[in-house]
Amino acid sequence: MRLRLSAAILLLAFLAIYLPDAGHGFIKDDFRWVRENRPSSVGDVAAVFVRNVGFYRPLVSLSFAANYRVSGLNPFAYGLTNLALALLDAALLYALARRFTLPAGAALLGTAVWLFNFHGINMAILWLSGRTALLVCLFTLCTAHAWASRHRALAGMCCLCALFCKEEAVLVPAFFAAVAFLDAHGSSRIRSAAIGSWPLWLSLAVYALLRANSGAFGPVSAPAEYQFTFAPPAIARNILEYLDRGASLAVVVVAVLAILARRVPRTNEPERRIVVFGACWFVAFYLITIFLPVRSSLYATLPSIGSALIVAGVASAAARVEPARFRRAATGLLILAILLVPIYRQRNIRWVSLADLSAGVMRQVRLAAATEGETGSILLVDDLRSRYNLDAAFGSAVADAIVTHVGKGWTGAIVPSLDQPTAARPTLTFRLSDGRLIRASAPYPR
Repeated sequence: MRLRLSAAILLLAFLAIYLPDAGHGFIKDDFRWVRENRPSSVGDVAAVFVRNVGFYRPLVSLSFAANYRVSGLNPFAYGLTNLALALLDAALLYALARRFTLPAGAALLGTAVWLFNFHGINMAILWLSGRTALLVCLFTLCTAHAWASRHRALAGMCCLCALFCKEEAVLVPAFFAAVAFLDAHGSSRIRSAAIGSWPLWLSLAVYALLRANSGAFGPVSAPAEYQFTFAPPAIARNILEYLDRGASLAVVVVAVLAILARRVPRTNEPERRIVVFGACWFVAFYLITIFLPVRSSLYATLPSIGSALIVAGVASAAARVEPARFRRAATGLLILAILLVPIYRQRNIRWVSLADLSAGVMRQVRLAAATEGETGSILLVDDLRSRYNLDAAFGSAVADAIVTHVGKGWTGAIVPSLDQPTAARPTLTFRLSDGRLIRASAPYPR
């Protein structure tokens, strides 16, 4: 009864943080996902797996296609999908901790550490394109469940699905091969790793073949921000930043448990196993991102499952050694989660403000274009003094946004100033001022 009450309180706190702010509007890459994924036939669905759109994430494309089929351009439905995916990930994480024979209270605490992480989760839910991280978590956790059940073929299929969601999943086969190696004993270790993980390696080979045939960029042909860097200062900074983003909350919770227990609880064999499993997970799924020049809190979403599992293992030891103190610590952390709801909401403001700006701009532009015919061009003059401006909301995806919301015959661009001459006089011109879009006149071409 106490566990169910705790879970219900955590769920309500989580919904209080994210439900009011989910799905306010589309931002940047969202427009391209929606524009390019509107299949009308089985052939269009199959084409997603061979089409070159830069990133190769066909299951993400299909998820946006499903959203569009059900709800059109209603962003709230897309936001609800992201919210549901986060909760499904949390349920799978809880179930995985329980598979390690951990008590329900420890599993719930570990799950809460992942779900209430200050980094990654809000971006994954509130930025609609952030579902890439939620989907790769979903299928990687499914791979772990299939692996634990010794359903190797199913594990391979789940691994392939994870690969179809995000590039970090290329390390899934190596991770589970390492797990099999560590779990085996003596001279059979290499054989166990090879036999147990071959369906995962096969899924990686299938993925590599399909990706190569799609023409999607690779490590060499990727944009500069996605090409690996081996500069020691950049790698060191990435390691420190991702330790913070992926493990800071876990460290705080472990410290609280240790202080109340007056020592770090000594783990037994099952608890040590999940701590090692979690540590390997954390390191494995950060191995790619620490070599990328671009940094993103989204990159913490998958690895932080590992730090959450470590917390679950330590919490299990604390509950076993000092049950009364563990209950007090868990109650205190539950109360803290409730008290921090306003802080979490404050951290959502960036994504909500950009989504609201994007939705308002597209609404005004669509209404104005409706009186101008089926073709035309739109010039948007930015306010670079504003933190939440047009470039932050649309970036290079402004043309995709206009085609998506106005029509295929329309195009558009963002310029920093009205003083900048245009190649041709636009059909409609708007200027952003103090967060509001104002109808303006564009300069004639020189």
